[in-house]
Amino acid sequence: AVMMQYFSVPESQNVPFAAMRSLLEQFFQQPAQVARIPSIVQACSTNIPLLAPMLPQVVLDYIAGSGNGLDIEKSVAASAQEMQQAALALFRQLVQEDSTLVLYMDDIQWADKASLEVFSSLSRDLKDVPLFLLASVREEEQDEEFFKANPQLVLLDVHELPQDKLPELVASILGQPDHFSDDFYHKLA
Repeated sequence: AVMMQYFSVPESQNVPFAAMRSLLEQFFQQPAQVARIPSIVQACSTNIPLLAPMLPQVVLDYIAGSGNGLDIEKSVAASAQEMQQAALALFRQLVQEDSTLVLYMDDIQWADKASLEVFSSLSRDLKDVPLFLLASVREEEQDEEFFKANPQLVLLDVHELPQDKLPELVASILGQPDHFSDDFYHKLA
């Protein structure tokens, strides 16, 4: 499994796609994933102008220096639905070669709206790929409307759950044995 995590801070709320960009930066810091940049860019080439605001610098640098004719500077007016569809295509490509991709957003109540829309779309529309989405939210700051609008998201209070039971919970949600580090479960607790 490949895990990407984002720790939200209040200052990032007004920066579109800050959370998604940070998650993708972590993904592409791994040498095996850097090697996949050319094939991912090629597979998502028609969506690159839409994806540019959420792509990490390493991918943008590859595109700029590759001579493939993709224009990341071109301003593209796109609807939220078009952006979400482009993000879905990108995450399908990211998951293709990995057994499970885990996206963890800490303090989701501080994530930017554009990233939350993508996160919601991933949870709703990518049920056929091995993608595990996990987020933490401060109970006193959770956005009731966001969770009402996204019934596919399940709120679990894990404060009372013993840490040694977390692997069992994650395995039951994923439908497969867990292969995560103790550090992963410590962050969940």
